[in-house]
Amino acid sequence: MKKIMLCAIAGMGLMNALVVQAAPEPKDPKLQTPWHLYVDAKEAYDMKQEKGAEVLFVDVRDPIEIMFTGFTDSVDINIPFKLANRAAWNPKKPVYQQASLRSHERFWDIQVHQNRFDL
Repeated sequence: MKKIMLCAIAGMGLMNALVVQAAPEPKDPKLQTPWHLYVDAKEAYDMKQEKGAEVLFVDVRDPIEIMFTGFTDSVDINIPFKLANRAAWNPKKPVYQQASLRSHERFWDIQVHQNRFDL
């Protein structure tokens, strides 16, 4: 989950980043973003602290995960990438089934079209 979260944060939340020392690209193509931008948690935090409002820090975790693991004041917004379906148990693993969300795609379309971020 951490790898997916970091890829999503890097790919969606740090669009206007200038040159940074990025985390290495994941070898698994399923974990790669279309923009090939990657940061680890420390790099994302440092970038937000240094650049402030120039960087949009998006937390893509399920709100229940935030409830149990905590949240930082550095995050600008929480847009979950997936939500746990608490009514459906995963038959292959001892976890809830995950439901993918597409709302984040519309959010980024709006932001880019309003010239808020450069891709």
